[in-house]
Amino acid sequence: MPPTIKVKLENGAAKIYQTPDPVKLDYDQEVTISLEGFSSAAQITKVDIFDNKIENGQDKKNQKLGTWNRTSPGTEPINDVTISVSGNAVKLKDPDTSAEKRFWYCLTVHDGTRDYDADPELIVKKQE
Repeated sequence: MPPTIKVKLENGAAKIYQTPDPVKLDYDQEVTISLEGFSSAAQITKVDIFDNKIENGQDKKNQKLGTWNRTSPGTEPINDVTISVSGNAVKLKDPDTSAEKRFWYCLTVHDGTRDYDADPELIVKKQE
């Protein structure tokens, strides 16, 4: 089953749902981050990527590695994943064959006059 990522508007906040959790990306695999519960005009406008650290055997969000913005979509925040526009959603893709890497992402959804920030989630980029 291919991975899925949905950002849902719930009780006035953006919440990310991943299947599986964490999402595991294989080489050259792509996953669309779609929106649910927002207006049809809503868009994902920003994706922040963070490094991962292991603390007491647990994955933890670490330092920010970079940001992708819809206003400059050709600027990738890291080499290990590409981000592209797909309508009001975005797609993440694993473009290389480097060793397994874990990273965190969070995003911003703009809907009308309001921005919704979703809490960070973990992705595992798998080795070929």
